[in-house]
Amino acid sequence: MVREFRTLAEDATLQEAVDALLATSQHDFPVVDETGNVAGLLTRHDLIAALRKNDPYLRVGDVMRRDIPTVTTGTRFEDAFRIMQECNCPAVPVLDRMKRLVGLLTPENVTELMMVHSAMPQRRVS
Repeated sequence: MVREFRTLAEDATLQEAVDALLATSQHDFPVVDETGNVAGLLTRHDLIAALRKNDPYLRVGDVMRRDIPTVTTGTRFEDAFRIMQECNCPAVPVLDRMKRLVGLLTPENVTELMMVHSAMPQRRVS
């Protein structure tokens, strides 16, 4: 799970999203509402597609993916991986017990965890 990541506000401009994309190695951004709750996910693909429309009034909230599943810090790895596969999501937000956004699960995280797990079969990695 990635613990250091940037979020975008629903009302952020596409230019702000571009700035975040170019300033980080992050490709997918959790989008939060005015209270800090996860409202969706903006992918690099969706951002580029929106930029092609050349509409200066589009906001992140207009082009983000909604109904993105979340997992909690207590979710078993196998379950989180299954959720990620079922939704075909490039990233899944991770929430703590208080429903606060604390991480982002990505395919790279899953691959790394699988590699570590296979190298250390006698230990449970989570």
